Amino acid sequence: MQFPSLLDRNQFYRRACSLFVVMGYSDDEAKALADTCLGKTAPSIAKELYMSPSRVRACRTCAYRQLGVRDGAEFRRAVSRLIAAQFT
Repeated sequence: MQFPSLLDRNQFYRRACSLFVVMGYSDDEAKALADTCLGKTAPSIAKELYMSPSRVRACRTCAYRQLGVRDGAEFRRAVSRLIAAQFT
């Protein structure tokens, strides 16, 4: 996913976190999912948020099922569409 500037990347992250909280995820899970959207790996997210990589993967799997997607690329597209619908 291409971001024209750092501001856009940060804005996307904040909006993704808000979206995931509305969807019923905890703050930490929302941050993990937003980081996933930005292309970070489960181990790096886990280290940053002080949680286990398996928890990050489980959260990601749950979100994939909830959104009806199969992989990271579909996940990012689905989240981008939801954010666009929610904030426009």
